[in-house]
Amino acid sequence: MAVWRHMGSKSNCESGVSCLPTCPPSTSPPQVCAAKLQEFVTHEDPNLKYLGLVALAVLQQADRALVEGSRDIVLACITTDDSSVRSQARSE
Repeated sequence: MAVWRHMGSKSNCESGVSCLPTCPPSTSPPQVCAAKLQEFVTHEDPNLKYLGLVALAVLQQADRALVEGSRDIVLACITTDDSSVRSQARSE
């Protein structure tokens, strides 16, 4: 699966794999990953927002279709107070 090959750190990959048993049968693991990352990006914690944006960028490299629904969420981050989050949102 291409998504797992693009994961940078082993801890990210391990976190992704550990949630697989909770996936509904009708949902693919990358879809679950994209949904979870959207939750990160909409969280009030700027650290989670930033991590979610970085991970969505990685996911986009693997499969652009998985993150198409995240466009509005990412664009909303451009107006945030945190400069790191703004910068990452602009780079997507």
